[in-house]
Amino acid sequence: MMIAKKTLHAALQSTHHPQLKITKCSDSRMWYADMVGKTVPCLRKIEEGFLSLEPSGYVNIILKDDVEIIPLTTEVTQCI
Repeated sequence: MMIAKKTLHAALQSTHHPQLKITKCSDSRMWYADMVGKTVPCLRKIEEGFLSLEPSGYVNIILKDDVEIIPLTTEVTQCI
């Protein structure tokens, strides 16, 4: 099971998915509080921000004001 999570996370970190660079953490209780400066895969845009994948394999939210979108190419400017 752990191998599957790591494989999924690695696949989502590939060049096929926009990435989110965590620039700050507005709430120290959020799962990404100790990940400022790191990038995570962007799964989908939602009203509050984005859905991404935690290192543990769970899908979770990142607040929109806490990230910068890193597009795949110049044509990709937002997370789908």
